[in-house]
Amino acid sequence: MTTINLLQAYELLALQEELSNEEILQQVKDQQIGEWATLISEWPMEELAKLATDEAAFTHALAGDYNISYITMPGLTNLLAKRFALQKGTDFIVTDSAITALQLTDEQQVQVSQMLSSNWQLIKGDKGFTITM
Repeated sequence: MTTINLLQAYELLALQEELSNEEILQQVKDQQIGEWATLISEWPMEELAKLATDEAAFTHALAGDYNISYITMPGLTNLLAKRFALQKGTDFIVTDSAITALQLTDEQQVQVSQMLSSNWQLIKGDKGFTITM
């Protein structure tokens, strides 16, 4: 597992919407990461390019085997949507200090748990999971 920042996670997820993991790894190997900013115009891709200089960390991140150093509530909401296709109001409820009624598969539970920074806790309840600070 590797630790990445929130912007790296956003950039990685955006890139994975356009390219397969194999294509991404080949571009890193061929030193063609400069093309990422052209392909994904809404993100600068600079943070992801920095991560790509560490092959082991990048490979872990690409496989989804990462922890995010610090996540805000809006950041967490966005990650649930981008990485897991879970939508606010449909798949979970956002309060001032928590995400509640979150429905996760067993695999998603493991992935969300490892992704969360140390300022968050994932708790299983009767009506789904709660993520709280």
